[in-house]
Amino acid sequence: MSKKNLRGAVAILTLFFAAVLMTVNHNVSYENRIPSLIIVGLFAIGGGLFPFSHKPRIEDEERERCLTYTKAVGNISAFWDREATLFNNTLVRYLDSITESPVAASEVCKAANRLVQAAKEVIHRHEPIQPIPDAALQMQSAYIAFLISLKDWAESTLEAMETLANGLTPHYEYVQQLMEERESAWHEVQTEEKKLLGRLGLSTPEIKALLKQIHSSLNAAENDSWQPKPCTCEFSNSAK
Repeated sequence: MSKKNLRGAVAILTLFFAAVLMTVNHNVSYENRIPSLIIVGLFAIGGGLFPFSHKPRIEDEERERCLTYTKAVGNISAFWDREATLFNNTLVRYLDSITESPVAASEVCKAANRLVQAAKEVIHRHEPIQPIPDAALQMQSAYIAFLISLKDWAESTLEAMETLANGLTPHYEYVQQLMEERESAWHEVQTEEKKLLGRLGLSTPEIKALLKQIHSSLNAAENDSWQPKPCTCEFSNSAK
């Protein structure tokens, strides 16, 4: 593959991943970012932006269990948000020189490998959340499907970065297909989440309490002790 074509591929991939990462991280400042999961539903309920579910209102113990589940999911989302930000920062710094600098190639591939491990970690963290109240089963099912699609997308991203680092053209269509599947799965999560939150009939104090908990989750995620397994990504020859 010629150097000219490689640079063209890098330019295309840079724009492509910039668009992808905009769906993962909506703001640059980590401290000002709130996981989109549950927060979209909270603001929609508070502002009356969508009709409440026609299903019966969730009450008593099941209501509390649903709130516990949404908070647990919020913690997982905060962790993923941190990891996606780390990947984004590395990509912005090194992607333009990935085909010419072995250091850049190594850093990007290490970051992509960490992203894959983080995607697997969020699945691992979601699995022990039990018991799931009946009213939250549809949201749980949607969220599991989303997490699986997230892992598949992260793995395709790693493969694309390694391919590019070796001076070859990645399979863009496959990465894009998985990105679209991930976005579709995320839309389903948001839909089910709004239905669930609508049935909870949250009061203003409860909404404020959840918002406070989300900010606490962000702070906790920043200090999360999780570390990926070490990976060796060495590229001795840059693309010419």
